[in-house]
Amino acid sequence: MTDIVTTSASFESLGAVLDYLSKKDFFRDAALGDMCNSVKHQLATGSNFTIIEKGNIVGYFGYIFISADNGEKWIKNEEKLHPLPRDISTAAALTAVAGDSRKLVLQGIRACRDEAPGTRIFYRRISKFSDLPDPKRTVKNCSF
Repeated sequence: MTDIVTTSASFESLGAVLDYLSKKDFFRDAALGDMCNSVKHQLATGSNFTIIEKGNIVGYFGYIFISADNGEKWIKNEEKLHPLPRDISTAAALTAVAGDSRKLVLQGIRACRDEAPGTRIFYRRISKFSDLPDPKRTVKNCSF
């Protein structure tokens, strides 16, 4: 059975998520301080989804609510992300995407998109499951 859950903030969940991400190629060499701070923020604000199968993490998806202007500058490498409270944000940045299979990645991204319908989503596409060459993207989220 596969469960997609919002992971709450605790030392145990922080450790479990960081342990999972540290085993993924893209995150393995990430700066620990930046990664830890990002995941702590996502856990504290409930801006994440964790996919669990048979008691094991098999996917993690974290996002940050931001302004659309900040997102535009972020994808041009002109600015770091500046988190905002959800009620005053105009966009979101999907900053952590990790899954053990393409199917799980798509499930996690769909869960994030369903969480904020109508919100502009900024993300960087760097994945072994993708053949798209441009690593920086933005989409207008919509409900189907």
